Amino acid sequence: MTPEKDISLSAVVLTLLAQAANYPDAGLVNDLISGDFATTITGACEGLNITESAVALRTLRTTYEGRVADHDTILLDLEREYTRLCFASKPRLVYLFESVYKEGKLLQDSTFQTARIYFEAGLKVDDAFTLPPDHIAVELEAMAYILV
Repeated sequence: MTPEKDISLSAVVLTLLAQAANYPDAGLVNDLISGDFATTITGACEGLNITESAVALRTLRTTYEGRVADHDTILLDLEREYTRLCFASKPRLVYLFESVYKEGKLLQDSTFQTARIYFEAGLKVDDAFTLPPDHIAVELEAMAYILV
Protein backbone atom coordinates (compact mmCIF):
# COMPACT_ATOMS: atom_id res chain seq x y z
CA MET A 1 0.00 0.00 0.00
CA THR A 2 1.27 3.44 -0.85
CA PRO A 3 1.45 6.29 1.67
CA GLU A 4 -0.98 8.24 -0.54
CA LYS A 5 -3.51 5.39 -0.35
CA ASP A 6 -3.11 5.23 3.45
CA ILE A 7 -3.72 8.99 3.69
CA SER A 8 -6.78 8.76 1.46
CA LEU A 9 -8.27 5.88 3.47
CA SER A 10 -7.50 7.68 6.75
CA ALA A 11 -9.34 10.74 5.44
CA VAL A 12 -12.36 8.54 4.61
CA VAL A 13 -12.42 7.13 8.15
CA LEU A 14 -12.08 10.61 9.68
CA THR A 15 -14.90 11.97 7.50
CA LEU A 16 -17.24 9.15 8.48
CA LEU A 17 -16.35 9.54 12.15
CA ALA A 18 -17.16 13.24 11.80
CA GLN A 19 -20.56 12.33 10.38
CA ALA A 20 -21.15 10.00 13.33
CA ALA A 21 -19.99 12.64 15.84
CA ASN A 22 -22.59 15.14 14.65
CA TYR A 23 -26.11 15.08 16.02
CA PRO A 24 -27.90 12.26 14.15
CA ASP A 25 -29.89 13.28 11.09
CA ALA A 26 -31.81 11.69 8.22
CA GLY A 27 -28.65 11.55 6.08
CA LEU A 28 -26.82 9.39 8.62
CA VAL A 29 -29.84 7.09 8.95
CA ASN A 30 -30.09 6.78 5.15
CA ASP A 31 -26.38 5.89 4.96
CA LEU A 32 -26.81 3.28 7.70
CA ILE A 33 -29.94 1.73 6.15
CA SER A 34 -28.45 1.61 2.65
CA GLY A 35 -25.28 0.02 4.00
CA ASP A 36 -23.15 2.80 2.50
CA PHE A 37 -21.75 3.89 5.88
CA ALA A 38 -20.74 0.37 6.93
CA THR A 39 -19.42 -0.58 3.49
CA THR A 40 -17.29 2.54 3.15
CA ILE A 41 -15.81 2.52 6.64
CA THR A 42 -15.24 -1.26 6.53
CA GLY A 43 -13.37 -0.96 3.26
CA ALA A 44 -11.25 1.91 4.54
CA CYS A 45 -10.43 0.10 7.80
CA GLU A 46 -9.53 -3.09 5.93
CA GLY A 47 -7.32 -1.07 3.58
CA LEU A 48 -5.56 0.42 6.60
CA ASN A 49 -5.28 -3.03 8.19
CA ILE A 50 -7.42 -1.98 11.16
CA THR A 51 -8.78 -5.41 11.92
CA GLU A 52 -9.97 -4.76 15.49
CA SER A 53 -13.06 -2.97 14.17
CA ALA A 54 -14.34 -5.85 12.03
CA VAL A 55 -16.82 -7.28 14.57
CA ALA A 56 -18.24 -3.86 15.45
CA LEU A 57 -18.62 -2.95 11.79
CA ARG A 58 -20.41 -6.25 11.03
CA THR A 59 -22.76 -5.48 13.92
CA LEU A 60 -23.34 -1.99 12.54
CA ARG A 61 -24.27 -3.44 9.17
CA THR A 62 -26.60 -6.13 10.52
CA THR A 63 -28.28 -3.72 12.93
CA TYR A 64 -29.29 -1.12 10.34
CA GLU A 65 -28.95 -2.31 6.76
CA GLY A 66 -32.24 -2.70 4.93
CA ARG A 67 -34.48 -1.36 7.70
CA VAL A 68 -36.12 1.27 5.47
CA ALA A 69 -39.49 1.02 7.24
CA ASP A 70 -37.78 1.77 10.57
CA HIS A 71 -36.19 5.06 9.43
CA ASP A 72 -37.92 7.30 11.98
CA THR A 73 -37.45 4.81 14.82
CA ILE A 74 -33.75 4.48 14.05
CA LEU A 75 -33.34 8.25 13.97
CA LEU A 76 -35.08 8.61 17.34
CA ASP A 77 -32.96 5.80 18.84
CA LEU A 78 -29.75 7.43 17.56
CA GLU A 79 -30.83 10.82 18.93
CA ARG A 80 -31.53 9.25 22.34
CA GLU A 81 -28.18 7.48 22.43
CA TYR A 82 -26.31 10.59 21.29
CA THR A 83 -27.98 12.60 24.07
CA ARG A 84 -27.16 9.91 26.64
CA LEU A 85 -23.51 9.68 25.62
CA CYS A 86 -22.83 13.38 25.07
CA PHE A 87 -25.07 15.18 27.54
CA ALA A 88 -26.81 13.00 30.13
CA SER A 89 -24.03 10.67 31.27
CA LYS A 90 -22.29 11.48 34.55
CA PRO A 91 -19.36 11.43 34.20
CA ARG A 92 -19.55 12.42 30.55
CA LEU A 93 -18.85 9.47 28.25
CA VAL A 94 -18.24 11.56 25.11
CA TYR A 95 -16.96 15.11 25.14
CA LEU A 96 -18.12 17.04 22.09
CA PHE A 97 -15.75 19.96 22.61
CA GLU A 98 -12.01 19.84 23.13
CA SER A 99 -12.16 22.76 25.56
CA VAL A 100 -14.65 20.97 27.81
CA TYR A 101 -12.49 17.84 27.74
CA LYS A 102 -9.21 19.66 28.37
CA GLU A 103 -10.22 22.65 30.47
CA GLY A 104 -13.63 21.80 31.86
CA LYS A 105 -15.73 24.42 30.07
CA LEU A 106 -16.51 25.86 26.66
CA LEU A 107 -14.59 28.58 24.84
CA GLN A 108 -11.25 28.23 26.55
CA ASP A 109 -7.68 28.49 25.21
CA SER A 110 -7.94 25.22 23.28
CA THR A 111 -10.96 26.57 21.37
CA PHE A 112 -8.93 29.49 20.07
CA GLN A 113 -5.87 27.32 19.41
CA THR A 114 -8.08 25.08 17.28
CA ALA A 115 -9.50 28.05 15.38
CA ARG A 116 -5.94 29.25 14.75
CA ILE A 117 -4.97 25.84 13.33
CA TYR A 118 -7.92 26.00 10.93
CA PHE A 119 -7.00 29.51 9.86
CA GLU A 120 -3.35 28.56 9.27
CA ALA A 121 -4.49 25.56 7.18
CA GLY A 122 -6.71 27.86 5.10
CA LEU A 123 -9.94 26.47 6.54
CA LYS A 124 -13.00 28.37 7.64
CA VAL A 125 -15.87 26.93 9.63
CA ASP A 126 -19.12 27.38 7.71
CA ASP A 127 -21.10 30.39 8.94
CA ALA A 128 -24.19 28.21 9.32
CA PHE A 129 -22.34 26.10 11.92
CA THR A 130 -23.07 27.86 15.17
CA LEU A 131 -21.09 25.73 17.60
CA PRO A 132 -17.53 26.50 18.73
CA PRO A 133 -14.78 25.39 16.31
CA ASP A 134 -13.46 22.77 18.73
CA HIS A 135 -16.52 20.53 18.23
CA ILE A 136 -15.27 17.00 17.65
CA ALA A 137 -16.99 16.65 14.26
CA VAL A 138 -15.34 19.82 12.96
CA GLU A 139 -11.96 18.69 14.24
CA LEU A 140 -12.34 15.31 12.51
CA GLU A 141 -13.35 16.94 9.22
CA ALA A 142 -10.41 19.34 9.49
CA MET A 143 -8.00 16.45 10.05
CA ALA A 144 -9.41 14.69 6.98
CA TYR A 145 -8.97 17.84 4.91
CA ILE A 146 -5.44 18.50 6.15
CA LEU A 147 -4.43 14.89 5.40
CA VAL A 148 -5.31 15.17 1.74
